[in-house]
Amino acid sequence: MARGFTLIEMLISIVVLAILLAAAVPSFRGISEKAKMQRLAEELQGFFIQTKSEAVLRNQNLYLHFVQDGTPTGGEWALVTNTSSATPSDRHAAKSNALMYLEGDPFKGISTSSSILNMEFESVNGKPNQTGNIKFSLKEGKLLDLKFQQFTGRFRICGGHYGYPECE
Repeated sequence: MARGFTLIEMLISIVVLAILLAAAVPSFRGISEKAKMQRLAEELQGFFIQTKSEAVLRNQNLYLHFVQDGTPTGGEWALVTNTSSATPSDRHAAKSNALMYLEGDPFKGISTSSSILNMEFESVNGKPNQTGNIKFSLKEGKLLDLKFQQFTGRFRICGGHYGYPECE
């Protein structure tokens, strides 16, 4: 009595596995996109909260700058926190005197736009001096929005995609 598989049985098994993998690849891509967008959303929100806390901790007004060198989808942007109200000319200049720095390179392919170029955080309560948002999307129609409020000092992410609630 022979043990093992015949060549035909092995080939059929490989073909069935290949078909199953081909069907699963698109769903893995969707999971990867969702993870990338969620990671960017959490990074941005955390950066704003950290800037707010740092202003209160230092008892000093701090400035957050959105610096974009190239295309919105190229990852050629940065968020910078420093003590100067002057907006840096480019990412290299921004990095030189930054207290905190978030590079956009890991998020290539995600389109970003901001309603602010620079924002002041008050030293007493850490509130931003203006209301605004940063919008980002990986695909047309699947937009996420990091909104920040001047009066409440709160930050929230919305958009109705990737597990976040609809914007109001």
